Amino acid sequence: MASQEPPHCMKIQDLINDFRGLLATPSSLAIKLDSEDLVQDESFNFCLVAKLHADIIPSIKGLVAVLRRAWTFIAPFEIREAKHGIFLLSFKSNDDLLAIWDASPWCYNGTLIILERFRSCTPVERYMFNSAPLWVQFHELPPDMLTPNIASKLASKVGEVIPTASNLMIRASFARVRILIDLRLPLKKTLTIQMFNGKDLEVRLAYERLPQFCLFCGLIGHDMEHCKTRNSMLDRIPTDISKIDRTALEEFLQPRYQASLSAASWTSGSVEAPATPSSPRVVRGNFGKSHQGISSRLEGPKILLTEI
Repeated sequence: MASQEPPHCMKIQDLINDFRGLLATPSSLAIKLDSEDLVQDESFNFCLVAKLHADIIPSIKGLVAVLRRAWTFIAPFEIREAKHGIFLLSFKSNDDLLAIWDASPWCYNGTLIILERFRSCTPVERYMFNSAPLWVQFHELPPDMLTPNIASKLASKVGEVIPTASNLMIRASFARVRILIDLRLPLKKTLTIQMFNGKDLEVRLAYERLPQFCLFCGLIGHDMEHCKTRNSMLDRIPTDISKIDRTALEEFLQPRYQASLSAASWTSGSVEAPATPSSPRVVRGNFGKSHQGISSRLEGPKILLTEI
């Protein structure tokens, strides 16, 4: 009878299989739950999941106090932290929930509060928190192009247009649309319209009550001082370069956005918590009635994005 080969002569995969056989196999049985096993808590009936969109999370305790002072136009509500920077907002009714949802975006001391609808049996880690509604203004449009049709075309190149009549308004000199913005992408500064007559027209964008954003990379959620992209570029600058080269690099790393990208809300009387000059506050962009304008008779223009 042939003797078995010693372990060092075995193939590596055979050795691994041999090792695997020495390990205890964990049970893979699934646990079946019924709806009765869930938490029977009415606070989940009208609930939003919220996250502070910032690398440095401010005090949740301070946020709770300010929200309670700011949201006095609805019934008392509950706030509880689910995870660091993520919390649950429980309301007394669906009307109260919609009042907060429809009035977003909300900001706390310059930090955007991202809201998502509560989903049963979903861990908070699975919420994406990668978009938020913002009121966007489109400026420098000719008077005969201030129409809902053209405003919708422009808005669709910025983000997802929120499909309700009250989310699109035509004013005397600009259009404003409430748009779901992808927070993973830099803010757009301009759009270029290619007209049917062959001419190009540049449209300037402004964002109402824009939360904290980076003047270098254009992302919402941090300032230029804490921009990881810019700081990584700074770290890569050699120390032994000429003054001319260093000046050129420093020029490239200057702000690429203007603070004027943030516009005041069109309507007056925004909701703000009573605050002293040194205390944090909650503010929101305002909303109003839709404009029942006449659709444009112009052919739909082709819209291209300019480079930022």
